[in-house]
Amino acid sequence: MEAVNLCNFVYDTQDLSTIRGGGHILLSAVEEVAKEYKSFLEKISCGASVGLLAIKENKEAEDVVKEIRGFLATDDDFKHATFVVNAVKGTGADNYRRDLERLMAANRCQQMRSPSYAVPSDNSSSTVCEVDLIRPAVLSDSKGLISRSTHKRREKGKENKRKEFYQKISGYEVKGSFVNELDKLTGDSNNPLDHKMAVIYIDGNGFGKIQADKCKNRTSHENFDVYLSKKYSGLMHKILEYIDKDQNKTWLTQDSAYRLETLLWGGDERMWVVPAWKGWELLQFFFDHTRDWIFEDRRLTHAAGIVFCHHKAPIHRITALARGLADQVKTVTRSRNAFAYQILESFDHVGRDLAGFRAERCPSGETTASLVIGGNNMGRIAEEIRKLQSSEFSTSRLHRIVSSLLATDEPSRVMADELIKELKTEWSGSYSKAENTLDTLEPLLGGKRTMWAHLAELWNYIASEEAATC
Repeated sequence: MEAVNLCNFVYDTQDLSTIRGGGHILLSAVEEVAKEYKSFLEKISCGASVGLLAIKENKEAEDVVKEIRGFLATDDDFKHATFVVNAVKGTGADNYRRDLERLMAANRCQQMRSPSYAVPSDNSSSTVCEVDLIRPAVLSDSKGLISRSTHKRREKGKENKRKEFYQKISGYEVKGSFVNELDKLTGDSNNPLDHKMAVIYIDGNGFGKIQADKCKNRTSHENFDVYLSKKYSGLMHKILEYIDKDQNKTWLTQDSAYRLETLLWGGDERMWVVPAWKGWELLQFFFDHTRDWIFEDRRLTHAAGIVFCHHKAPIHRITALARGLADQVKTVTRSRNAFAYQILESFDHVGRDLAGFRAERCPSGETTASLVIGGNNMGRIAEEIRKLQSSEFSTSRLHRIVSSLLATDEPSRVMADELIKELKTEWSGSYSKAENTLDTLEPLLGGKRTMWAHLAELWNYIASEEAATC
C-alpha cells in the first residue's frame, strides 16, 4: 500500500498546521492498517507513506485488498487522502525481487487510473475552502470556512500532538513545546536573518538499488528496513538532545519553544524547516552523524537541498525547490554526501527554471556541478569562513569580484582576475592567515572561481562564532 498525490494532501496549503497534520496522518497509515488486520497481515517494511505487508495463508489476496481499500476510504482520517493498494502472489523465494517489482507496477497502474484527489462527499456546498482553495467548505474555524479535509489535518497538526510525534519517531523524552507558526519559528529581532527560514530536504542516494542488490528475500528486506529505522530514530534522538544541551538556547524562542518543524519523516526522506541562521548547522549535524552509515558492505549516503528564504514564501513551492536541488545533486554524484543550496531574496525566483537560474549563478566558464558542496566538508567550510568573518575581509570587494565573475563579457572576467590577484597580493603580507584560509576553501567550494560566488552567497548564512553563541 502507498499514499500517492502528496502534493494534493500535504503540500497543498500555506497553513503549517494543515501541512503538518497531513504528514502525520500518512505516517500512521501503514501502522494502522497493520494493526487493524493483524490477524492476517504481517508487516515487512514501512516508509513515510509506503508499506509492504505479507498476507497470511488463511486469507485470499483479493479479499484483503478489498478490505484495506474499504478501510482507507471510510476511515475518518485516511478517507481524505489517496492510496493505492494491491497484492501479487509470490512465485518463490528466489523471485522475491521480481514479485516486488510486479507489485510496484500494479500500484503505478492503479494510480494512473485513479483521481489525484480524494473526492469529498460534501458536494452540496458551493463555497470553496479558504485554506486549500479547492475543496468544498463545510466547517468553520479560526482560518474561516474550511473543508473537512483541512479541518481533520489541522486538528492532527495542533500542538498537543507534537510531543507525541517526536517521541514516537525518536524515543526521546521531549522536554519543551514546539512553535506552531513559521512567524514564531523564524522571528528574532536581534538577528539579521529575522523572519528568514531554511527548508531542508534530504533523500538517500540509491537506497532502492542497494535494497535490490542486498535484499533478495523477505528476511534481508526486513533487516534493511529495521537498520534504517533505528539509524534515523537515533539521529532524531541526537538532534533533540543537541537542542536541549545548547547552553546558549539559540534553538529556542523566548518562551522556550523549539525552533524546529518536521514536514517529512519516513523511508529515506526527511524535510525540516528551521530559522535561516540554523539551516547550515542542522544540515551539518545530519551529515556529521550519518557519514559512517553502512549496510552490510554498502555505504549509505544522502543528497540534500536547502533553500533560504523569507518565512512568507509559498511553502509548497519552496519544498518543491528543495527537492529539485537534491535531484540536481544526484546528477552530479550519488556516491557521497552532498548538497546544493539556493538563497531567494524575493518570491519572483520561485518556480523559475531551476537549472537555468542556477546556471546564472555560476562564474563564466563554470558548470552548475561546481555549486554542489560535499556534505562531509560542512564543518571545515564553516570553520574557515568564520576565520574570514573575524578578519578584515572586505565584503564589498568580495561582491565586486563576484559581479565581475558572473558577467559574460571578457573585460569583466579579466577585471575579476585582477581584483582577485590584487586582493591576494595585499594579504600575502598583512593578512597571510586569510590567504591560507582561501587556499583551504578553494577545493571545498567548487574551485578558484566558484569559491568567490559561494563566499558571497553563504557569508550571512554561516553564523559567526559570536552570533552562534549569543
